[in-house]
Amino acid sequence: RAASRLVILMLSAVGPAASLSALSRPSAPPLSSLREIAAISHQDAARELPAAFEATVTYFRGYEKTLFVQDGAYAIYVGATTSLPLVPGDRILVRGSTRDSFRPIVVASDISLLRHGDPPLPAHASYAAMIRSEFDCRSVTVRGRVVAANPTLSSGRTITALELRMDGGYVGISIDDNAPGQFNALLDAEVAVTGVASGQFDGKMQQTGLLIHVSNFCHIKGLAS
Repeated sequence: RAASRLVILMLSAVGPAASLSALSRPSAPPLSSLREIAAISHQDAARELPAAFEATVTYFRGYEKTLFVQDGAYAIYVGATTSLPLVPGDRILVRGSTRDSFRPIVVASDISLLRHGDPPLPAHASYAAMIRSEFDCRSVTVRGRVVAANPTLSSGRTITALELRMDGGYVGISIDDNAPGQFNALLDAEVAVTGVASGQFDGKMQQTGLLIHVSNFCHIKGLAS
């Protein structure tokens, strides 16, 4: 019993000191660039590390808070909590914390618009490179033949879904626009599409395909046969 009381007294003495030591340790500085965020592991992303960085908007679907941003060759998905009417090219400051996903993402707690500008130049991406996730979340231009064009719903809003046959496989195109009159002209047409590349995933976050997010029909260009 005496030994037990001694252990309890020792733990009591150590506990407050350890707590004070933990409180006195400086917190880690926030991740300050997309390059730093891209370098962290899935395990670290799940720790909800603080982040505060500048980047350029490449795609924003406001009613679903879906935001993609890019800085040079680095790009990520941001769970956006903002009422700002962001458009591609807007330079923003994002504050938030990391989450684990297919690759690390950020859930924003605050987004500030710094200035309007030009969007990043899109990279020309092949199907093979995209299926290897080499262009995940980046602004890209892809080429192929439209094999399907249909209106569909996203959170109760009518958008347009295209299926594009590229050299190597099929890619879904999601356009935040609805223009049924263009469907017949698009079917079987060779087009160049500019948007943001991502994967399509099932409920278990297993990739099932590729998807290009497009703001409007202005980013669909017909190619001469």
